[in-house]
Amino acid sequence: MSLSNLNYVQEYYNNYSNNDSFNQINYILNESKSTRETIVINNNQFINHAKHISLEDAIKCSVNSFNSNEKIFNSNYDFFNDDILYFKNPEFNYLNEIYNELLIEEKKNEFFQSYDYMSYQYELTPKIRACLINFIYMISEHFNLNDKTIYLSIQILDRFLCSKKIDISYIQLLGVTSLFISTKFNEIIFPPIEYWLKILKGNYNKTQFLVMENFILDSIDFNILPLYPVSFFEIINEKIKFNKYEFYLGLLLIEISQFEYNIIKYKSSIIVQSVVYLILLVKKRKNPNLDIYEIMLNIFQGVDLKKNCQNTLNIKNCSHLICILMDNIKANIFEIVYRKFSSKEYYNVTDFSLFM
Repeated sequence: MSLSNLNYVQEYYNNYSNNDSFNQINYILNESKSTRETIVINNNQFINHAKHISLEDAIKCSVNSFNSNEKIFNSNYDFFNDDILYFKNPEFNYLNEIYNELLIEEKKNEFFQSYDYMSYQYELTPKIRACLINFIYMISEHFNLNDKTIYLSIQILDRFLCSKKIDISYIQLLGVTSLFISTKFNEIIFPPIEYWLKILKGNYNKTQFLVMENFILDSIDFNILPLYPVSFFEIINEKIKFNKYEFYLGLLLIEISQFEYNIIKYKSSIIVQSVVYLILLVKKRKNPNLDIYEIMLNIFQGVDLKKNCQNTLNIKNCSHLICILMDNIKANIFEIVYRKFSSKEYYNVTDFSLFM
């Protein structure tokens, strides 16, 4: 059975109306559009029917079976349980080697240092970028995509904008296609093109979608780099052994940092060092004798915050930006992230204030 012939596809999208982020971007581009509706996606219906998809229809995905109670999409951080903060993996016997390898890969890719595309993307603004990322988060929530899929899509988006100019009318197509590429890399199974075209409300056809996909991949030399701040943070957590509240707070700070244009100029390692620095400041409130500088020096070799150097300046500047974002966590632009981390599962870390 072909996906395009499934009866539920049309029914599924008949209820798909405008969402906040989509309308925010359209409002900026076209002030005449004033109506804003709430997105309605019957995710359970999608999951229940998706288990009937054949392997051929699923792009020959390596899925052995679909059980009635299985979800075909990866859940966010499903490796947690009540007793274990981090999944048990033999590779974490080599934490230092893995961390150093990540640093080497990061250093090889100098595009991290060239994020200044607003200077020549004249129609694009930090606000439009933030709205687009919120739209990506909204799509990911309803498709139940892995968090790392979101991180990779944002990385692909920024790398493309660093190398190519784009007409503002194609910015939504760029964001959705970047997420589509990311799902191919990170997800076991991903929604077919027809679903993504429906998200774009018929503004683009299949040919335009595939051309954009090829254009993006060509602009980044088909180099999909799975290097995210959370990759560094997971390893650091193994070394420091944060408690659950501190760990989830770190994840929250990393996620909201993705929205800020002025933060993308910093490497993933710098962002994580800034997040760890902020968490240690939080710990110091309860333990005034905590030597933050010594801990940072032990965790991150060569990172001495007592020295007045560029690396120290980057960490403190990045930390300051993250604090400002955290102080505005209830803003509409963080709606999806705020709802996620306000749950009991994440210890309601959104209520915490970094400013005291």
